[in-house]
Amino acid sequence: MSDADANERVIVSIAQAMEMLDIKTHEDGRTTVHTFVTPGMGVLLGADWDLEDVAESMRKNPVELAGPQAVALGHGLVLEEPERPVFLATKRAPS
Repeated sequence: MSDADANERVIVSIAQAMEMLDIKTHEDGRTTVHTFVTPGMGVLLGADWDLEDVAESMRKNPVELAGPQAVALGHGLVLEEPERPVFLATKRAPS
């Protein structure tokens, strides 16, 4: 991927994003997606986010393909939340 390609924003549909997500099902039946944000100062903050809440946010905010660094960390989607981008775990690297 060239630097120009890495800087190009590629919006994906909710259906495409849902297909790409690495969804975990817990023993209690909850379904979650691992996420991380970068609150600043080079810190990564990770957490599991309930799938229903992820889907609700996708209906309100754009989802796009992540850049090479986030993809290398297994988080190939970015949800553009108003406060800050949220990186979402994906099953495979987006093409």
